[in-house]
Amino acid sequence: MSITVNIAGAKDISPHIRMLLAGAENAAMTRFYLSAPDVLVALLAAPTVPLALSGAKYVTITSEDDLRALKVALEGTPEEREEKFGFPVKTLIIDSLDELQRIMLVARMAKEKRMETVSEDWTWISNRLNRIYTGLNGLDLNIISLTHLAQVHESTAIKPNIQGAFVTQVHKYVDYALLLDSFEEVAEPEEVVVKSSTEEEVVVLEYPTKVTKTLITAPTQIASWIHDDTGTLPRFIDLTFEDDFATIVAYRETLVAPESDSVVVDPEPLLDLTDGQLTDFTGAIPETPVDDIKPDEPAEEAEPAPGMSSISDIKAKLLNKA
Repeated sequence: MSITVNIAGAKDISPHIRMLLAGAENAAMTRFYLSAPDVLVALLAAPTVPLALSGAKYVTITSEDDLRALKVALEGTPEEREEKFGFPVKTLIIDSLDELQRIMLVARMAKEKRMETVSEDWTWISNRLNRIYTGLNGLDLNIISLTHLAQVHESTAIKPNIQGAFVTQVHKYVDYALLLDSFEEVAEPEEVVVKSSTEEEVVVLEYPTKVTKTLITAPTQIASWIHDDTGTLPRFIDLTFEDDFATIVAYRETLVAPESDSVVVDPEPLLDLTDGQLTDFTGAIPETPVDDIKPDEPAEEAEPAPGMSSISDIKAKLLNKA
């Protein structure tokens, strides 16, 4: 039996963006993902104002089945997708992952006529979401999954608002896990002439402020889950909501990887048929030759105590053969 050893390289880097985007502001996250090309939104909540103003295309998702049907429709080449939908789709948005998780849990509890979650629910939801994201990652397009934020218990830290083990498992499906945050910048003070209550002109200092929406791409003290697997992004990206997605793609295109390759190895067979000797995982030869190995013999049945039935008698009675 031969073994193929793959040599990782350029072919192992997906040409598509796989991103988890977390934030507290729905509108800002919407404006960011609308900068991606040919967006189709899998929408699990009410449309935001920026989505309505943009005229973006979306599909209402109310169940896991809805998302599965959308995934099936998106399969195939970009040309096949455009023929099915009547328009190109290059980017799928999951808005949002935490709401998808919630409706799946609610549907499970309703089916089982329960009002509260139980411990088995968290294993179930993690397994289901792993299956969903394994399927989604097979699609030939960009995928951005949105999630809101939650406070880490008894801590000042924040994390994606995902329950159970999938809060860590989701990272194997994305190259980027980014935080969208707001920062207020205070400019140099300016002298402004105003009129006082007595109509006198007085000079006061004003401190102009500017709020900047920023993508944080590297771990922080309160958000250790942030990562950029490509290592190409600057620590902070101030957003313009115009070409932000293209900016990330441009950084990604600076990656330089060797060519992918593979080699075939023909290891020595474990079983040497000439002398019947079998090697174990350490390469050693067991003390007992293969030809001398005999199947285990059944243990002799012990004599029953006086007045007690034997095991054979009991089995016969159970089988109605006594």
